[in-house]
Amino acid sequence: GGQSIEALYTSVAHFQPLSLGLNCATGPEFMTHHLRSLAALAAVPVSCHPNAGLPDEEGHYHETPMSLATQLERFIDNGWLNIVGGCCGTTPEHIRVLAEMVQSKRPRLPVSTRPAAVSGLDYLPLEAESRPVIVGERTNVIGSKRFRDLISTEQYEPAAEIGRAQVKGGAQVIDICLANPDRDEYRDMERFLAFVAGKVRVPLMVDSTDARVIELALKHSQGKAIVNSINLEDGEERFAAVVPLLRTYGAAVVVGCIDEDKIQGMGVTRERKLAIAQRSYSLLVEKYGIPPEDIIFD
Repeated sequence: GGQSIEALYTSVAHFQPLSLGLNCATGPEFMTHHLRSLAALAAVPVSCHPNAGLPDEEGHYHETPMSLATQLERFIDNGWLNIVGGCCGTTPEHIRVLAEMVQSKRPRLPVSTRPAAVSGLDYLPLEAESRPVIVGERTNVIGSKRFRDLISTEQYEPAAEIGRAQVKGGAQVIDICLANPDRDEYRDMERFLAFVAGKVRVPLMVDSTDARVIELALKHSQGKAIVNSINLEDGEERFAAVVPLLRTYGAAVVVGCIDEDKIQGMGVTRERKLAIAQRSYSLLVEKYGIPPEDIIFD
């Protein structure tokens, strides 16, 4: 699909897989960079089941049992692997030599912490040293008249070009909002995302108040998206509607400092903002099981 290995891991980590790794494809030689990167990031075991090298034009594989084991031994000695095996072109003898080689080896220790990160086809860490993260807001019917007019006339491909132009201009995330009260938001989102997927590699920020639309967008996202946004304005109602989607599809979330207080719902003072943020954090982490690194406070 064209994802980097870091983006792939970020996309599927919420499933808490038994392991993640590389198989088949090129043989071990061209897996080196990807395995190094994956091993440095993954909180789950890493596997490698390569072909016996690249096949020639007649479909023959040329890695011998010893040469394959020697290359995999380098990965193991670097601390990158937990599970090893063989794919196309390997024989029982290849596996026997591999099994003998690993007898005295120590398996990799999975990474103990998950970084704050999102992804599209590309990987985007949300760490202090990489801030500020630039979010493009032009693919938003509220923020751009040109975009709204294109969507209103169902010119979805030219509308998606606006997203690509934002990325060329430096946007690291694009915010997508199709909440026009005069149109069917669900239908517009479905048709628009079909074009966006082929034009931008960056993560998406799904900007909607409709849980059905959010779920649709998360299904279409090529990686780990950001949902914008939830708050406590109606108590836990919006949390209950949206947070299960975050867990099912894997997404980060923007949380606003607003609660159901009729007099001072919007947090204005430092103390009130902090109190609402602490309450939201406790609910999301302790009640709903959202990883702390997936929470972005607004």
